Amino acid sequence: MKGKTHVAVGILSCIQASIITNKPLSPLEFIFVCICSVLPDIDEPNSTLSNLVLKPSVSKALYRYLIYLINMLVLSILTYINKNLLFNLIISFFIIILVETKLNHSFLRKSLLTFLFVVLCFSLYYVKAPNSFIIICMFIGIAPWLKHRGFTHSILGIAFIYYVLYEVQKILNSDNLAFYGTLSYASHLLLGDIFTKMGIPIFYPISNKKISLGFIKVGSAIGNFFEILYVLIFVGIVFYSLKLF
Repeated sequence: MKGKTHVAVGILSCIQASIITNKPLSPLEFIFVCICSVLPDIDEPNSTLSNLVLKPSVSKALYRYLIYLINMLVLSILTYINKNLLFNLIISFFIIILVETKLNHSFLRKSLLTFLFVVLCFSLYYVKAPNSFIIICMFIGIAPWLKHRGFTHSILGIAFIYYVLYEVQKILNSDNLAFYGTLSYASHLLLGDIFTKMGIPIFYPISNKKISLGFIKVGSAIGNFFEILYVLIFVGIVFYSLKLF
């Protein structure tokens, strides 16, 4: 499902849970709900959360400038070694083609995302921030290199997020942060991606088999229609619950 659909489902699920359990949803917890609703897709370098951290236009521009820089360096080195300009241009042309086959935009983007969060980890460690915050940054930094819809889309991933959020909850002195954050994260999997055609490996790493309970193809016209209908159904359930309680 699309990022905005995951956010909507995550928020509505937590509002519904708040109505049923009578546990208030604070503004801080609401922020974590929004983040956790798209957090499982952090293993995708072009996810909603990744795009907030590093806009695709920025990474594409950096990639283009890097290719230009490599091209200039190669040509400069060849010119220093050999004075034959035509020969140097031909050799540099083939070298750049070779570089572009190995260094693509996706690889550079993942590297930049990892670099940003590694720097953040060291910064947090330097200021003696709680370990739970450092663990979150490490996880987000490593995630782009993981297989899409692997660990982050499993029960093990849900358990990991609950553990980290529970530690954060104690630090921020929040009552229900771990509950709502984990619920929002789980909604991404169990109320979202499991109904797509691709499915999710819910029992990873015990089994890599992806379980699917639906047929929605993300991005298709039919898929977009069902996502809108899906969100409207959740809205209806929430309004109906408000009348009952």
